[in-house]
Amino acid sequence: MKKEISITMTRRLLPAQITQLVRDANRFDSYILIEANNRQINVKNPLSAMSFFPSIKGLTIVVRATGSDADQALGCLCPYFREEQQDGV
Repeated sequence: MKKEISITMTRRLLPAQITQLVRDANRFDSYILIEANNRQINVKNPLSAMSFFPSIKGLTIVVRATGSDADQALGCLCPYFREEQQDGV
C-alpha cells in the first residue's frame, strides 16, 4: 500500500521534536520518505532528518509511506508537521 500527503510547514521543528519523529517513524515497517525543495530523505535516518527539517519552514512537503502499515504511519507522523503540534514533544 502506498499513501501520500502534502503539508505546508508553517513552523520549524525543534531538535527534540525531530528526534521523537525519527523514533516514531522507526516503529513502522513501512518505508517513509519526505520530499521538499527537490530533496528526499528517509525519515527513519536521524542524521538526514536533523539536516533536512531546519531548512524547510514555509515549504510544502510530501510525506510518502509504502508498506502494510502506511496509513498508520502517516496518521502518526503527519501531526508533527501541522500547526497544532505543541512545541516540546
